[in-house]
Amino acid sequence: MTLEVQKDVCLFVVEEHLSRQILERISEVGEFDQEPGQGIAIQIDVEDAVGVAHQVETLAKVVEDEL
Repeated sequence: MTLEVQKDVCLFVVEEHLSRQILERISEVGEFDQEPGQGIAIQIDVEDAVGVAHQVETLAKVVEDEL
């Protein structure tokens, strides 16, 4: 099996309470359900991540406003 087609992958680490809304928006903007071959978006739980400590304070404020 050979794969010759280039595929781009975008990964987003987002706060759990906002994840479904973000996933649906990505699908809408990408028109994933309108045309075959437009792409897919999936949600994967992340147990832990490093390198995002500087964003935690800002993210906490956003989540408080959304909830």
